[in-house]
Amino acid sequence: MLDLVGHGGDTPNKWSPHVAYILNCRRQIQQLMELYEMFFQALGLSGLSELFQEVLLNTFTDDHPDILTTDKAIYFTTAYDFFLQEHHHPLAQELLTLLSLPFLHT
Repeated sequence: MLDLVGHGGDTPNKWSPHVAYILNCRRQIQQLMELYEMFFQALGLSGLSELFQEVLLNTFTDDHPDILTTDKAIYFTTAYDFFLQEHHHPLAQELLTLLSLPFLHT
């Protein structure tokens, strides 16, 4: 992500002024993952990874925002599928919003 924000010769990158915001977003995404892990641990599991080994959940992601690594996109896709199957639609909708953010680099 930071490589995409770097300098491109004489042309300034439009994302350079937003580096602090991008890093803050990534930190918040990591904290969200940690909160979900604590939630699944409170359910008596060792985490979401244990759950999707026991229950068939969607782990496929073909397109995701650049702010998410593939591993994080798979994690949130799986969490989305879990909350959708458990009929917690507001939580599922929030995750779907995260997975479809238009975060394009220029």
